[in-house]
Amino acid sequence: MKRTIGRIDLADELSQKTWVLVWRALQAGRYDPARAAISTFIYAVGQNVWLQHRRSAASAALVSGDFDDFSGLVSATIEDPAGELAAAELLEALLEGIRSNEHEDALTSAEREVVRGLQAGHSERGLADRLGVAASTVHTRKVAAFDKLRRFLAKRGFAGPDASAAGMMNESQEGAASVRRFGRE
Repeated sequence: MKRTIGRIDLADELSQKTWVLVWRALQAGRYDPARAAISTFIYAVGQNVWLQHRRSAASAALVSGDFDDFSGLVSATIEDPAGELAAAELLEALLEGIRSNEHEDALTSAEREVVRGLQAGHSERGLADRLGVAASTVHTRKVAAFDKLRRFLAKRGFAGPDASAAGMMNESQEGAASVRRFGRE
């Protein structure tokens, strides 16, 4: 419920998906009690369901390469308008960093393509196959792009306890909570 910001319908849907996947994994024999407790296994499945949900919500606007709509990254909350404003400022700066070629930390077209693909939910290996390059090349481009975005945002006064581009690009997939860790210094 905390991650869905009180949306009972979404929490229920994600819980249902989690239990279906747990049941299927148990039937297929993918759970090994020697490796982890059942509660740990269920938590891991639930975490994966949450991550998949966040990726699909965030990628809807980014699949086409259109970086105008970040609605999938930030859920509006009436209870925290200051946090929503901070998130909007961060996302606007991130948008500028992704689009602009006018700064020293500008992304190359190959790095932008990798960022788009990752936001669309593709794995590094799947993206490598699609682009016709090695998976290590995709990883290198991802690391370079995230580092450039981190530096770009730091120069604009955005910093936080997790001031990595991975956090900014929603790899933590905690939705608005991860975005709100950032703020202007």
